[in-house]
Amino acid sequence: MDTKQLTEALSKIYDEEHQRIVFWNDPQQEFDRTVETLDLDGINVVRLDQVGSIETKLRIEREEPDAKFLLYAPTEEPEFEDDILLDIRLYSRSFRADRSSIILDELGLARQHLRSHLTLRRKFFDNKERLGKLKQLVNADDNELDLDRKMLAVITKADQPELFSIVRTLFQSFTEQEEIDLETPPPNWTQIEKFDLDGSFWKMVSTAFGYEEESPTLQKLLMRLMLSDFAHQLGINVPPAILKYQLSRSGTRNAVVCLAQWRDSAKQATSFNILSDVIASASILCRGCSSCCIPTRNMTKKLYVAVSITHWKSAAESRSS
Repeated sequence: MDTKQLTEALSKIYDEEHQRIVFWNDPQQEFDRTVETLDLDGINVVRLDQVGSIETKLRIEREEPDAKFLLYAPTEEPEFEDDILLDIRLYSRSFRADRSSIILDELGLARQHLRSHLTLRRKFFDNKERLGKLKQLVNADDNELDLDRKMLAVITKADQPELFSIVRTLFQSFTEQEEIDLETPPPNWTQIEKFDLDGSFWKMVSTAFGYEEESPTLQKLLMRLMLSDFAHQLGINVPPAILKYQLSRSGTRNAVVCLAQWRDSAKQATSFNILSDVIASASILCRGCSSCCIPTRNMTKKLYVAVSITHWKSAAESRSS
């Protein structure tokens, strides 16, 4: 951040936010020599490493109660119990000039500890367009996982910054390639890995669907979701070959909702139809069963039950022979 950018950022705080007092802690001392050269008209710059806290407090509150101040310290903020200026700090504005702090302010985030998380996601913020889109989605009280979820929404171009929408959009992207190959991740997944967001994605998937594997993939997730939905439609007598792929009870409930939204989406329903056919043609066979146990998208519930009965008859005949 150069001198001009610093001046503009600080002037904005005083002029647009109407702040009278700004604290600037610079523990890396990146701007130790720059602070006194800033062209801040009408702003009193006070270095807290050169002027005592009590003297500063008296000047701000008694001697110049209407004046504007920039209080610079080449150190971290002191602990509450050691901060003589704490009462002033609490009603004033804090400013930091490192990139993460600037992004934190630009996004309007209230939690200062998120600076370290933003540093981890610095690759994402290298692009102004991504930053601008994320800014439209962020809430002041968002935490680390909220931010990651919204970054995922930006990367995938999901309609909503919610996990189900992100998952469906990722699956749809398989159908946007020249040839559908579930073993080859789509381009937006490559971007997710590039920005180190894949770990957060699988953490969210685990929480929502209970899907966990040592080496999770979108292909495996898609199969587990569709087979869990199918098992839910069967209700009873679920074939063992499908049962072993079914998610937990809560995971299945969420899978049913997620896939129902996908099927009912005017924008994405076609991709559901295509991928359900791909999964249906995967031919996962049950032991002792000569026919595929995975349904196509057009199966009615009666046909689901018929498939289940056929499976059990076939399995019983196999055991008796």
